Amino acid sequence: MSNQNKLDSLQYIRAFAAIWVLITHVLQHLNIKPWGYLLSGQYGVDVFFILSGFIIYLTTKADSNWKVFTVKRLFRIYPVYIVALLLYGIYSYDSLQLTSISVIKNILMCPWGNTIGYRSLIVGQAWSTCY
Repeated sequence: MSNQNKLDSLQYIRAFAAIWVLITHVLQHLNIKPWGYLLSGQYGVDVFFILSGFIIYLTTKADSNWKVFTVKRLFRIYPVYIVALLLYGIYSYDSLQLTSISVIKNILMCPWGNTIGYRSLIVGQAWSTCY
C-alpha cells in the first residue's frame, strides 16, 4: 500500500468523523437524542482533530514552510466561513445583539469571553478553527 493510499484511508475516516459531527448537530437542533451520549458528536470531533493533526504533519513534514501552509489553509477555510457567517447573520439578524467589536471578532473568527467555545461566535462551529 502506497503512502497516498494510506493518506486517502485516513481522509475517509476523517470524512466519516465530520459527517458524524454534522448528523449530531442536526439531531441536537431537532432535539432528537437517540442513544444519548453514544451518538455524541464529541467523539467525531476528537477523531477528526487527531487525524487532522496527523495529516497536517504528514503533508508538511517535507516542506515545513508555515507561511505557505497558513495561506493555503486560510483560502480553504475562510471563504466558506464568510458565506456561512453572512447567511446566518441574514437568517438570525433580529435575534443577534451585535456590537462593532463582536462583528470584528466574528469576521476574524476570534472567540471571546471566559472560555473558547461555540457560544461566543455567531457561527458557533467556527470555534474549532482556533485549534
